[in-house]
Amino acid sequence: MELRSAETLNRIWSLPLNVTWNPNNPYHCCSFIDDDWLISDYELGRLLHISKTGKINSIVPYNTIPYCATLFGTNILAVSTKDGVNLHNLNYKKTYTIFVL
Repeated sequence: MELRSAETLNRIWSLPLNVTWNPNNPYHCCSFIDDDWLISDYELGRLLHISKTGKINSIVPYNTIPYCATLFGTNILAVSTKDGVNLHNLNYKKTYTIFVL
């Protein structure tokens, strides 16, 4: 995964995820709390919380295959899965570790 500047396309940081790329079923990410990122890993059934500096903050196993996630407001996470859409309340600490409730 790479984060690039929208103005210059210069790379800000890069993080190897060691995942299999499938152009027919791409990985989805969304902006998250405090300029961090959340990646839905459908291959391994988990959510990856990536810091704004490109480090993995936490890996949260998910109970079904997550396809796409997005944040609503400051504490509602919507995750689309093969079974539908799940809504979660988020609690987070200043260490930026997330806990899905």
